[in-house]
Amino acid sequence: MVFDSSIILKAKRMIVSTGTGYAIQTSFEGLGAEISNRFDSLKIIKKSLGKQNLKNFERYQALSGSFSYSSKRLTDILIRLQEISWKRSSLAYEIEPDTFAPPIDPKVFNYSNYLGLSIKDFHVDIISFMDSLAPVIIQSEMDLKSKDKKNLPGWSDIEKNTNRSYRTKLSTDLCSAIDSCDRWLPLVKKIRHVLTHRKHENIVFIPPKEGLLFQIYDHEMQASIIIPEVLYVSGKNVVDFELYSAFILSELFVLISDLGFLLADKLGLSGKSFTKMCIREISESTVTSIDRLSKFFINKGT
Repeated sequence: MVFDSSIILKAKRMIVSTGTGYAIQTSFEGLGAEISNRFDSLKIIKKSLGKQNLKNFERYQALSGSFSYSSKRLTDILIRLQEISWKRSSLAYEIEPDTFAPPIDPKVFNYSNYLGLSIKDFHVDIISFMDSLAPVIIQSEMDLKSKDKKNLPGWSDIEKNTNRSYRTKLSTDLCSAIDSCDRWLPLVKKIRHVLTHRKHENIVFIPPKEGLLFQIYDHEMQASIIIPEVLYVSGKNVVDFELYSAFILSELFVLISDLGFLLADKLGLSGKSFTKMCIREISESTVTSIDRLSKFFINKGT
């Protein structure tokens, strides 16, 4: 995993205050809303469409469905982060010296295990969202193969070294956007694979007042996440989930922002005209996490 401080700072600038909370405006979801509107308009007059407009109708129909699905997967990530924040608040406890405390305190068990499962689900949600982007990217330049319309292609089908032909037909700028994820996505995919398919230990550390601290250990009890920028300052290879999730979410926000303008160009549309068509609400805890991470780089003068 490689940090790019400009990504974190760019993501922070994408966040706006709504007066009652916070939101981000991304060209990607704005484009999805524009495509959906165009599809609905053409659907009304479908019977009278000429050959070219009928082709546009079919293209907008496919893209509208793909954008909608991807938007739902993004919602999953944001709700998961809200769930984690809620669990942290609900399950938090104070450690009180007690020589008669049971060997396994139920409060410790609940906090560590419930939040450990949510951290696993967070990784699953990230990969699910990335997979949902692939059909949108592909259909901006070509049709899906018939066999892929039911079982949709995923991110691995458009990455470098894939055996699928989609990659060879994508334009250079889209390939560059896809490849930019190589600095962070492989580690997230690896951890997701370990958490769902391999022997591991997913440990959430205590006490809660220090933050949501965790580490994923493989079958040899080797730490999976060793990145200075997201580690807890007072622990050896202990990850601060707020900083870790802020880094990943920042990468996602900037990725879909860049993709929105690239895809709009492929579709002959102007990205600036619909950027504000979709305002995505985000939680205060997410904003705080990104702000904490950005201050790390600001304080370093990068």
